[in-house]
Amino acid sequence: MTAVMPDVDRDGFEIHGWVPTGVLGVDDIDDIDLDVPFEIQDGELLIMSPPSAWHEYTSDDVKGYLRRRCSTATGELFVPTGQNVRRPDVVGLSVTRQELVRARVSTLSPSVVEVIVEVVSHDTNKSKDRTSVARDREHKFREYAGVGIPEYWIVDEIEDDPDDASVEIYRLRNGAYEAVRVVRLSHLLAEQP
Repeated sequence: MTAVMPDVDRDGFEIHGWVPTGVLGVDDIDDIDLDVPFEIQDGELLIMSPPSAWHEYTSDDVKGYLRRRCSTATGELFVPTGQNVRRPDVVGLSVTRQELVRARVSTLSPSVVEVIVEVVSHDTNKSKDRTSVARDREHKFREYAGVGIPEYWIVDEIEDDPDDASVEIYRLRNGAYEAVRVVRLSHLLAEQP
């Protein structure tokens, strides 16, 4: 296998690791070794911006909630959506943690995913911000519906309340997502799943 070792300065960060050459797909995930989060989009490597503290804490809160509702919830795993391979911030699964660990998987079958959560990452660079928001609200929205993920949440900042977040909950109906609820994360966490 031919691979390249990127040494790219992106937004002040150096990226090191190995990436196979050519068009990338789900079969390449285990061969990519990078020190930053990434996805595969349209056959190309898509480097994700490092998450903010708000993003990390919010993701942790959502994982805690979903662990009470699903068999388990995690991040750091990939979900193929056709030609793209996404790395959701949080996935709620129908398999247990033990089953997942024993299987030693890095890529999930959409059939074991009950809910995917994307925490919107805003960027001070307006162009990057628009691209990132469009990826979560448009592209991933269609992709996750297309592979049959039953539920999709978009978690976003509340401008005047940095300690909370807005959670948009969508459920799959006839192959498309329908909005079922918008709730503050603090209210959702206070509920029993």
